[in-house]
Amino acid sequence: MKNFKLLLLITSFAVFFASCDDDNNSPAPEVTLEGTLLINAGGFGQANGSLSLYDESTGTLDSKVFSAANGRELAASIESVTVQDTMTLIMCYAPDKVEFAHTSTLKSLNTPTTDVVNPRYASIHGDYAYVTCWGPYEADFSLQNSYVAKIDLRTFEKVDEIPVGSGPEGIITIDDQIFVAVSNTQEIAVIDPATAEVIKTIPLEVAPQHLSSDNQGTLWCTLSSYSANSTGLQAIDLNELTATDFYALEAGINYEGHLSTDESGNTLYVLGNDGGVYSFDTEAKTYSTSSIIAADPSIYGFGVNPMTAFIYTSDAAGFQGNGSIKVYDETGTLTDEEVVGVAPFRFVF
Repeated sequence: MKNFKLLLLITSFAVFFASCDDDNNSPAPEVTLEGTLLINAGGFGQANGSLSLYDESTGTLDSKVFSAANGRELAASIESVTVQDTMTLIMCYAPDKVEFAHTSTLKSLNTPTTDVVNPRYASIHGDYAYVTCWGPYEADFSLQNSYVAKIDLRTFEKVDEIPVGSGPEGIITIDDQIFVAVSNTQEIAVIDPATAEVIKTIPLEVAPQHLSSDNQGTLWCTLSSYSANSTGLQAIDLNELTATDFYALEAGINYEGHLSTDESGNTLYVLGNDGGVYSFDTEAKTYSTSSIIAADPSIYGFGVNPMTAFIYTSDAAGFQGNGSIKVYDETGTLTDEEVVGVAPFRFVF
């Protein structure tokens, strides 16, 4: 459920922010901070999501870099963040909105788009962002009117809604097609951005969550569910637009379907139900025989830095106050632990 999807981590890009000189009140030179942007989505309904920055090389943490850059808080919970080139999109809920910031400064580019209902994840194609939206809840809490919002990044206005099945989650753009993991109706929706229409749906056996592609012409999605007996990775042939082979993880994939990749996209990483992190070789079609790090049932989210292979895990601390992260090097050795914001959850690189 959305109220417990609460942290996103974006690594491998520089964040710049301006500070003020206490002596003369003049702007100080911008400081370059190489590292990992942590998104503390905040407690459900508490509107206390925030952004922090972790420097992998020094092991230091800076808090609330978005508010430092803008002189205001996000005043919402955060579902996800998408970064592409110079623009960063922040999908928020309670209240529902999409914030736009400059990637190099985190300064807001415009007033947020609020014409979205339960926004989830985003992908960018050309001058448009495509944002999966659950839509409104019905009286029985079902989602009958889910859609993908098309937002013009030149005007920051929503220009279209593309209806999809119930509960869309992850979204990815590959060439001139947009793929949406539609969780509740257990399918992948394929959108043609030229017509803003779904041109095909690919049925699956278990709910898809998140998506990635390799360099062999295959789309991969995590299949996970509270109730499914077998969960793992599903391959989608991008030429035929059909589901091909399914690779079950013996430990089972965590119900959130966390997915991370290396720089090439040919090694995937998933979080098991046992709190272990497992790799999957997309060429050999095999999982690692054991967890890369010591399995920990308290792990709520994870990510792997594609540039350094460092592994990050998060602990939401029962959603009571601030959570924490752990950082492991490429060998799986613990290098650091840090207290972060409320409910750390997901890592995106």
